[in-house]
Amino acid sequence: LNGIDIKTPQSQKRKLFIYYTKPNNNINPAELDLYEKNLFFVSRQIPYKKGFADTIDLGIGVNGIYLFAVELKNGTTQTYRDAKEQLMKRDLNTPFFKHILCSFAMDRYIIEMTAALCGKDTKFLPFNKGFDSGAGNRPVTENDLYPTDYFYNEIMTVESITNLIQYLIFNDGKT
Repeated sequence: LNGIDIKTPQSQKRKLFIYYTKPNNNINPAELDLYEKNLFFVSRQIPYKKGFADTIDLGIGVNGIYLFAVELKNGTTQTYRDAKEQLMKRDLNTPFFKHILCSFAMDRYIIEMTAALCGKDTKFLPFNKGFDSGAGNRPVTENDLYPTDYFYNEIMTVESITNLIQYLIFNDGKT
């Protein structure tokens, strides 16, 4: 993500930087300054096709590029299973899904994720924190809003997204 070679109209080769990685140390303050200029964002109800009928509940990204898609359900009238079904029916040929690294289906109690949406053949994995050495998520306590609040408070933070981009996501040269 750091530099992509592009040709300008004058046929000069230039690098386009779409994301600046976090430096491992503070030896070069200019590198930290560039990293801090990255713009992380969250958007609600993103129309991913023409018209507002086809929307993604939540999009999370950096510098104008969506990296994560989230379908949210309330856990009572609809659950994470409905969110999974909804994601599997999305039109994946739209520009929105070209850069999505991971899609999440969640309600207030359960989260599942996939790194490869592929229609009805999509495989989802549990993305739960676990409770008492078991599966699922912890029960709600008096200070909690819901058992999946760790997704927002721990996983989808600037620091965590930065670590994902820098250390766990790579380009295999095919895209």
